[in-house]
Amino acid sequence: MSKLAKFIRLDLMTIKPYFKTTGIFIVGLLLAFTYMGSAGASAISGAIFGILVSTYPFVISEKTNLDALYATLSLDRKTVVLGRYLFVLLVNICIFAVVIIGAAIFSLIDGAEAAKLSDGLAVVVIWLGLVVVQTIQLPIYFKFSYTKAKLIALLPFFIFTIGFTFFPIAFLEGDSTGINVWVFKLINSSGIISVGALAVAVGLYASYRLSVGFYSKREF
Repeated sequence: MSKLAKFIRLDLMTIKPYFKTTGIFIVGLLLAFTYMGSAGASAISGAIFGILVSTYPFVISEKTNLDALYATLSLDRKTVVLGRYLFVLLVNICIFAVVIIGAAIFSLIDGAEAAKLSDGLAVVVIWLGLVVVQTIQLPIYFKFSYTKAKLIALLPFFIFTIGFTFFPIAFLEGDSTGINVWVFKLINSSGIISVGALAVAVGLYASYRLSVGFYSKREF
């Protein structure tokens, strides 16, 4: 466990040069609530940022040959893979904590009513979408170097971006017109959410196993 914690700390240290960019993003995301007033819309921005941040350790590892360093630190490859997955999960949690805090701040400043269930639902659905994209991307990055993998790995990112660009947030916010009502009720079903969360969990475990297999076969 101590080695795992040290690896996650090492990943955080490697992306330290990007902390300034991260801070600017967080401030921008909080300000966005002032204009959008939508947790769902801001969550999309946060998810896109999360996808980008999750690639930083792979970029830096390739440039500085950190994978070879991990071996000298007696970090076995399973620890590296698990640590990277936990690092990405930590990033996701932090980003969506900002989204939730931003929503609360906006409500206080704007004097709006308490956040609706649909706002929370939008954030959950988008967060699950973020995890699905990362679940696909991580094994690709572990199999190849970042340079070789980035074009393939960016495909789910573009699909995610385009999908949520054209996906009406009104569906998640319970718009009262036509098909929106049906879609909202479907997504709002606790059964659908539970099945979706279980599917994501199974996919995440399968992704982890693939990453361990791919990374174990790489030579540094």
